[in-house]
Amino acid sequence: MQARGGNGEHTPAGPGGKWDISNYQRIGFTEVELVQKMIDGVENLIAVEAKLEKGVDIKTAMGKNSDILAHK
Repeated sequence: MQARGGNGEHTPAGPGGKWDISNYQRIGFTEVELVQKMIDGVENLIAVEAKLEKGVDIKTAMGKNSDILAHK
């Protein structure tokens, strides 16, 4: 999954911190596979948000995906 700003790719978050998400991988997958990747990604985001609401720090909540928090 890929986060996009409120007005599309390479834009800042929209009003209220709103981000759009889309499939990062688009070519070489069936529509069913792409929809399943989105479903899986949204489920993961919901799980992370639930952990954050319980006070877990973000790196722990992100688990093996915490490397994406590093700014490059």
